[in-house]
Amino acid sequence: MSSSTPEHLSPRQLLKVALAVLGWYVTSMSITALNKYLFSNLGVKFPLIVTFIHFSTTSIVLYLLFALWPSKFERPVISTKEYMRAIVPIAVCAASDIGLSNLSYSRISITAMTVVKSSAVVVTYLVGLLFGIEKFRWPIMACALTIMIAISSSVPGMQVDDWLGILFVALAVLCTAFRWVLVQTQCTQFSAVQLMYLTQPISALALLPLAIILDAPHLAIPTDVSGVQHLALPLCIICATAVLAFLLLFTEYRLVEVTSSLTLCIAGIGKEVATILMSVVLFDDWLSLRQTIAVAVSIVGIVTYSTLRIRYATEEAQFERLTEVPDDDGGGGAHDRPANPSPEGAPLPSSSSPSAATTPRDHRILRFASAESTMSYYEEKDLDGGETTTTPPPPVGSRVNPGHTDSDTSSSSSSPASMYGTPSVGASEPGLAPNSSISLTMAEEGRSTEGSIPQMGRE
Repeated sequence: MSSSTPEHLSPRQLLKVALAVLGWYVTSMSITALNKYLFSNLGVKFPLIVTFIHFSTTSIVLYLLFALWPSKFERPVISTKEYMRAIVPIAVCAASDIGLSNLSYSRISITAMTVVKSSAVVVTYLVGLLFGIEKFRWPIMACALTIMIAISSSVPGMQVDDWLGILFVALAVLCTAFRWVLVQTQCTQFSAVQLMYLTQPISALALLPLAIILDAPHLAIPTDVSGVQHLALPLCIICATAVLAFLLLFTEYRLVEVTSSLTLCIAGIGKEVATILMSVVLFDDWLSLRQTIAVAVSIVGIVTYSTLRIRYATEEAQFERLTEVPDDDGGGGAHDRPANPSPEGAPLPSSSSPSAATTPRDHRILRFASAESTMSYYEEKDLDGGETTTTPPPPVGSRVNPGHTDSDTSSSSSSPASMYGTPSVGASEPGLAPNSSISLTMAEEGRSTEGSIPQMGRE
């Protein structure tokens, strides 16, 4: 039920969503707290090696799942060319994202990290614009600028031991945005579990050289250990975070399955607020009044941004469905209409055209087109359920008597418009364009079409 719009949930579905959100909160916040305690309080100096252990553990567990339950977990099939072009860059971005985040734990507070990471939605939108997979819209851009300004004003004054940590988190956000763009453009045929199965081993291999070069020297230097009991605690935390990393991926996958986009957005905002509160309680982080207001503004901006995205996506989906409505003659709807149906030659908007825009004017024109199809259908059918009486055409060369009563009677009985005492809508007098062109032209010019479209065909 990962739709773009919220749907009515039954109590059982609501329980599934609540459990998925709760599992997401617990695993994510536990990993954050344990990593902060491991790298900052215990002074562990090899975050890349810890990240390598996380990726390796997840890769092994996923391999066992696909090997032991092939009916439930279908092994993805991909060519070598697509693997090198899509999977490897995505895996490198994922490794960079997690590795840079772990490098920043010992340099900045959890609150500062959470606030900077909340800009991921804005950076992702900007990168999507750069690659042409997002449409520029002023309301969304205004929300993005509001979020960025609020975040920029909230970070100064936070607990930052080294501004290099802010740089690491900003680079991690950028890697997240590029990874999303690559997934949307290259790997839409894979599920989330299949994508993790393909990328996790490459992420581990991508981190291994850097982990050896940067973190291996710290393994020979005692950090803060004076006995076996002090050495056991970091090892237990590393193993626990490795298990939690896999559970976090599973809960995120499950959450995408059972909830909608808006619910996922609100749950993400709630997780950020809960993480900030956890950092205040457990790690003595603090926020001034100005920072609290800035964080609140950024949260409101993120909610507004996500709501606008969902609304635009829903309008585009409705527009696509309208353009695919078939005509009464079995045609393909708006896609099969002539290029210039109006007398002035103004083309109707088509979703196949690159310049077509989803605007209220386009929807109004399509509604008139749909009304025209309904109207033409009722002109050919007898509304009383009787058979339509048709008059054969006169022989070629014969003269038609204008006063012939049989022809008049047949026409009046077979035309539903005549039965209601109104002139036939389909009939056009000399010098007038057909009704379809008149209706659509009037719709384009914004003029009233009252009297041209019967009540039965008007939306």
